[in-house]
Amino acid sequence: MARKRPQYKLACVGVSDGDRNVLISAINSFASALEGEFTWVEPGQADIHIVDIANSDNPTEHPVVVRYTNRKNGQPVDLWRPIRAQVLIDTLNAAGERADAQLAGSPVASARRYRGAIVDDAPAPRDNKDTDSKPRRGVIYRGHRIE
Repeated sequence: MARKRPQYKLACVGVSDGDRNVLISAINSFASALEGEFTWVEPGQADIHIVDIANSDNPTEHPVVVRYTNRKNGQPVDLWRPIRAQVLIDTLNAAGERADAQLAGSPVASARRYRGAIVDDAPAPRDNKDTDSKPRRGVIYRGHRIE
């Protein structure tokens, strides 16, 4: 039985119509390689915002931000023109994971994970400092026997 792919809502903020059409075309072209299904909605309803950093005042106020620019000029961005296939796929998959973490709530989002599974907290350290600070007799440590 096939696993259902997660659904994500995308919106462009501050992106020109020409760049928006390029992004839509690129995302539709690589839809089968993406881990989720991406649909286009208005900015108020979106899980993930693609923000043009040159035309947006404060990109960090959006839920999950993918920073975009049509010219890479030294600013930190996630996507830029010309759009590279693997960069687009990796960026959208990572944005989907961040959106899932935000939707799940902060306790699960901040939980420690190992290979995708949540790891329980480590046990508390022992309080008996006398036995922990002294080496045990008869143990070989770095080639020397402790007496």
